[in-house]
Amino acid sequence: MGQFCQSCTVYHVLTFLLTFFSYTLLHASRKTFSNVKSTMVAVWTAQNKSLPIVFDGEEWSGHEIFETSYAAENFLGVLDAIFMFCYATVDLQKQKQLCFIRGLFINGILGDRFDPRLVLAFGMWGSAITNFLFGTLTEWLQFYSIPFYVIIWIVNGFVQSAGWPAEVCIMANWFGRGGRGLILGLWSACASIGNIVGAELAALYTFLVNATLLFCGGFVIFFGLASKPSQLCLPEPTEEEENVADDASSTTTDEEQDLLGSVTDVKKCNQQKSIPFFKAVLLPGVISYSIAYACLKLVNYSIFFWLPYYLTNNFGWPEHVADHISTWFDWGGIFGGIVGGLISDLIGKRTPVICAQLVLATVALFAYTKSPNDMIINALLMGVAGFFCSGPGNLISAAVSADLGRQKEVANNAQAMSTVTGIVDGTGSVGAAIGQLAIPHLQANLGWNSVFYLFICMTAVTVLCLLQLCIKECRQMFLARKYRRLEINSESPKSLLAGSCEFIYCIISDDDLSAHDLHFQSNNVRLFVLNNERQTKSTVSLSTVVLVMMMMMMKAAVGIWSILLPVLFRLLVGHCPPPILVKPCVCTSDQSWNKPVDNFGQPLPSVVNVTCQHGKSWSRLRDALRPFRGGRYILHTLHLEKVHDATTNGRAGGARGLFRNLHIGELLLHDCRLDRWRRDVFINTTVYAISIVSSKLKKISNRIFSRLVNLQEASFAYNQLSSLGSRGLRLGSGELMLLDLQHNQLSGVPRRALLGVGKLEILVLSYNKIHALFKEDFENLPNLLAVELSHNPIIRVAPDTFVPLRALKHVGLAGIGCSDLSAALRYVLERLVSLDISSTSSIELPFLVSVGNASLEALVAQVKSDLSASDLASLTKLVDLDIRGSRHFKLRHLSGTPSLSTVQRLDVSETALTPLTTLAMFPNAKTVFMNHNPTTVLSNRFVKTNSQIRVLHMRHCQIRQISAHAFRPLRDTLDELNLSHNKLRWLNWRALLPLTALRLVDLSYNEFRDRSYYIRGRRSHRLAFPLDRRILPASVEELSLAGNGLHRVPVRCTGRLPELRRLNLAGNEIASVQLQFYSNAKLTELNLNNNRISRLHPKAFAALNNLRHLNLGWNPLLTIGAVEFPAQLRYLGLTHARLKRIDNVYLASLKHLHHLDLSFNGLKTIHASAVGTSSLPGSIVYLDLEGNPLDCSCKLLDFVDWLTVNAVTLSTSGTICYTPKSLRYLHPLRDLCWSSCQTDNGTSSTGGDNFRNRDSLHFCKPI
Repeated sequence: MGQFCQSCTVYHVLTFLLTFFSYTLLHASRKTFSNVKSTMVAVWTAQNKSLPIVFDGEEWSGHEIFETSYAAENFLGVLDAIFMFCYATVDLQKQKQLCFIRGLFINGILGDRFDPRLVLAFGMWGSAITNFLFGTLTEWLQFYSIPFYVIIWIVNGFVQSAGWPAEVCIMANWFGRGGRGLILGLWSACASIGNIVGAELAALYTFLVNATLLFCGGFVIFFGLASKPSQLCLPEPTEEEENVADDASSTTTDEEQDLLGSVTDVKKCNQQKSIPFFKAVLLPGVISYSIAYACLKLVNYSIFFWLPYYLTNNFGWPEHVADHISTWFDWGGIFGGIVGGLISDLIGKRTPVICAQLVLATVALFAYTKSPNDMIINALLMGVAGFFCSGPGNLISAAVSADLGRQKEVANNAQAMSTVTGIVDGTGSVGAAIGQLAIPHLQANLGWNSVFYLFICMTAVTVLCLLQLCIKECRQMFLARKYRRLEINSESPKSLLAGSCEFIYCIISDDDLSAHDLHFQSNNVRLFVLNNERQTKSTVSLSTVVLVMMMMMMKAAVGIWSILLPVLFRLLVGHCPPPILVKPCVCTSDQSWNKPVDNFGQPLPSVVNVTCQHGKSWSRLRDALRPFRGGRYILHTLHLEKVHDATTNGRAGGARGLFRNLHIGELLLHDCRLDRWRRDVFINTTVYAISIVSSKLKKISNRIFSRLVNLQEASFAYNQLSSLGSRGLRLGSGELMLLDLQHNQLSGVPRRALLGVGKLEILVLSYNKIHALFKEDFENLPNLLAVELSHNPIIRVAPDTFVPLRALKHVGLAGIGCSDLSAALRYVLERLVSLDISSTSSIELPFLVSVGNASLEALVAQVKSDLSASDLASLTKLVDLDIRGSRHFKLRHLSGTPSLSTVQRLDVSETALTPLTTLAMFPNAKTVFMNHNPTTVLSNRFVKTNSQIRVLHMRHCQIRQISAHAFRPLRDTLDELNLSHNKLRWLNWRALLPLTALRLVDLSYNEFRDRSYYIRGRRSHRLAFPLDRRILPASVEELSLAGNGLHRVPVRCTGRLPELRRLNLAGNEIASVQLQFYSNAKLTELNLNNNRISRLHPKAFAALNNLRHLNLGWNPLLTIGAVEFPAQLRYLGLTHARLKRIDNVYLASLKHLHHLDLSFNGLKTIHASAVGTSSLPGSIVYLDLEGNPLDCSCKLLDFVDWLTVNAVTLSTSGTICYTPKSLRYLHPLRDLCWSSCQTDNGTSSTGGDNFRNRDSLHFCKPI
């Protein structure tokens, strides 16, 4: 370590950083592939679930290459295995000699026979090209092919394997054994840093950005990296002897070698021949560490490849959240490698440190299997597991590999370094590849816990492989303590060596000692000589060097993230089609909206919502709209997103006739380019509302929109409109009633453009650049009811501006900067019903008093000054007062003010008002909102008088305590109380119990738990059970305790509410439901969604005779067994319950069940024994099977007959056939003719599948 500090130069630091960031980029490309697995499964499987019969399969579903998501997941596992096998097992035949050295083995040998710098640079270039072809070019060309992906990933595995052996070889050439554990432990964190960078790069252009960075980094390595210090005329690092005690006991001929034979000569080293492969394999420790690393790398790379998918699949977290949380494993690996390397340097041995970490790794992995659905706890356990699992992996792949390649058996042959590293890492990659093939099947059949048990077993096998080496090195450390260490100076070496010591450890610090001056008198004496060449001593300490390197790495990382990536994104956005993370055009239909008649009073046969995102082909979009043409359907909502150009091959007219003969309720164009649209886009088209948002629209063309004669609402928000022209808008036939122009660049009210919209009632001009308002702006709008001018830089408003608006009822002037607004409002204020002057500094409430408006009923303002008794005196009809966000004003005494007694709805949220002052000033307020106010304690004087408050909301107030008599004045009036999102841990039983009129209580997302708390009082001490006694009045009908972390149903609280009808316990930690609802006979709705319920008592709901709505979704039920559901049940929710079959025999007794939700489970088929006329009641009206992999064979015929006989409506959105492939995306009830499953005598033929030939199918009417 000290020698390294003395010989460290700026070139050492530069080499460290270049190799570090080069492998960071290589590993980042692997991590991004792991992070986008969920999206790739979605892209490679069915997307168009609603309109399968309309489009040509090869054109519309060209991205579909798998039948189910399960098949796509297996293919991703195969790709991982292919990558790891080719990372270590790609054949090489060179010079007519077949080498059984593959992948990493090959590139390790190439690193020994060629310059490692060239091998590394070409590996980075090759990896950049394969990533570009795999993830970017295939999406640009919409080319999806399994053989192509396999071939590209084979090549990627080979070129990626060139990185690690070359990197370790270069690092070993520059850094000697002294301090190698710490240096390479710190340097090996590059893989984990690459994982973290890869997680951050999982954005729209992930593969393209990675390919660009890799390709540019290859040039930096090619021109800026030196493979050896000798290339820069620097001395080579010297290797110290590593096995002191072992060499002392050795009696081989190596003891009689020349004393200076261990001194490395640069010229001789450069002329050494490369070591044969099998000789490298037989080096001491290589086989043991290779097998051990194969087991350990299986664990690390399995977690690396599957951890984000596990977090998304098991906990239901979003993909981007799972990506960020998964980086905690890498952070743990970084610190584990550094700490392990430092400790191994201090004790001089590697294997004991590695074995100790791996033993603790088994404990950490077992603890992680018990991780709750909490992000913080999960991240901490993940970091600990990474410290003990990934840390030893980094140490073996870097420091240990370098030590094995520098053993005395190869005479410090520098050419053997890359070969040994390739053998160790290549063998580890073979083990990792085997794991990628096993994990998908293991998870599908036995669950995720079995996967982690496999990890624990493989970690234990790793310890067993290293146990012999660990015992040997521990014995060496024990023996080394017995020997005396002597320091020999240059004055009397002979006298010291003439003794009869068993062992002498000599350090020669001067070059005056000659080999001819030393004579041995015992075969048990051995002299270790360090390099005695004179070198310039450096005064730089080790801590300074490490600190400088870490600061340079952090600075470089920040520079790359803040400068390089934003520049690349600015260059790419708008010029390249979105790559793999953006799905292709996805159209879905929904019948949730129902409009009974059209404008002509005729009933509409069908109503459909269609959403198309990122459409690349106008022809595809035109085909998608074909079935809706001719008036057969009305499209309630047609949403087109990111259609960037309306041209075909650069010529205008690509959207010609796009909306021909369509009947559209609302047309929404989001982020589309309409610059080249012509008037023939809308031909015989009926549109009632059009919204063109965020489309960079600079002008509104009358020749395009003049054909929309029935247009009633138009929105052009979030565009770049600076004017609307001088000819007037011809939107429809003068029937336009709403015009939204907010978030544009209008410098004034477009008075000339508004000449043709005289019937306009609502005008929105907020967030523009309007500087002045005049009377002429509104002269042509006599019917205007509401105008919104908020957040404009208005500096002048003419006094007669609003005079023409005789029907005006609402004015929005929030956030304007006019200094004199009172004169303009004086003429219109007396007619206003609603006024918004929040964030406006030019008008205060005293002005409203002087005007004397007696009709103002609603006022929204952010008051910045104090209120006096006369400020609100003239507002005699004020019913709704909203002053939320007024944090800097105070209420003075207002008692006796007539206007205050009229206020019935009061909103003082986000203010500094105290509840005591506020409620006293508004004695007749019936609905009060005091959310986000800093109130921690509700004292006994919370309400002084008998208030009329019926609804009280105090959410997000950080309330910790409620006094016993806080709500006493409200005991006869309070009907609804919302105290959610506070910090309540317990409630005094006298606080809410006297409220005899209380019906609805919301205590969700507080800190209630199942355990008791020790409460210290003034006179006595007692145990307070937060939910284990009667704390609520018997009148409560609705209770919400969601998100409180409860582990069991609070029976003592809910069981004493005889009038309880609705109970919400969602988002807790409840694991089982026993006989806990025996006393809630009137309960009609029970929500147990998103808990951890895996066990249901058969009689759990038997006592709930009036229960009509039961939600058990998002629970790991797996089966519903013999649960006896209430007979009056009308809705049963079992979505995301991991059900693979319906095996409940009591469902037939539910004669009133109308809605059964079985969506997103694993139901492939519904057997006649489970869904026959005797298994499900005929009362079911709606059955939801969305997201289930249905097998549409003749075995499903009995189920279809049951649906037909009982007139059951099957969910249309997402209920499709998954198998056989020829029938995929077809609705089993609407699109298929089941007559071919009937035999000649009319009986069912359920023995096989009669729909294998898609060409012979014809689409029938619904049965």
